[in-house]
Amino acid sequence: MIGDDPRYLTPERLALVSATFPRENGPAVPEDLFTGDLGAPPSVQRYDFPDASVFAVFNIGKAPISRTLRRKGVFVLFDFFNASMLNRHRGEVEVTVPPESVRIYQLNDFACAPQVIGSSTAFTGRDATGAWNETTSTLSIEVRRPRRESGIVYLFVPPGWHFENIRQGRIGKGMNTGELVVAVPFETGEDGVWKAEIRFGRHAVPAEAARSEAVRFG
Repeated sequence: MIGDDPRYLTPERLALVSATFPRENGPAVPEDLFTGDLGAPPSVQRYDFPDASVFAVFNIGKAPISRTLRRKGVFVLFDFFNASMLNRHRGEVEVTVPPESVRIYQLNDFACAPQVIGSSTAFTGRDATGAWNETTSTLSIEVRRPRRESGIVYLFVPPGWHFENIRQGRIGKGMNTGELVVAVPFETGEDGVWKAEIRFGRHAVPAEAARSEAVRFG
């Protein structure tokens, strides 16, 4: 399913795999097709967006495996299935997947302002997008999905920012960093669109702020 090209799937097949791996056009690319264990299927599949990379890491064995995921620059690591933010990293990060399990990670380019890092419904494209207005300190969010569909948009808020007008959402907080991951619920209208504008304010960042552990929504 991960290797399927969504441009050529039947509606039935697309519906079957719609919860697996977010991508727009073309199949994912195997990272270790020629470097993995002899006879074993690829354990890492990758798909690149302009501002993010999405990895599916498979472990069909009986012991945990570790894999290194790479993207240039500083990125925010997000675990799709567990809705967890797993810190900021530069260049690469090592992840561990339990036996007989699969994990999907998104490596989002780090921005110095609040940003959309994913949604609970993404598959064939970036169904949730965000546009940051530096002048008004406002994040404009737009979700395009089938009509009357509900889900969650995940936002990453770097240190030094706070909400000024949010009314709904679950906020996960890192340890002593000021970084936030916010789960904002949405429901599209009859036109299949949901829009919101979230306004932010600035505040001082403690000099002793440390990197976060994990942020998890349960």
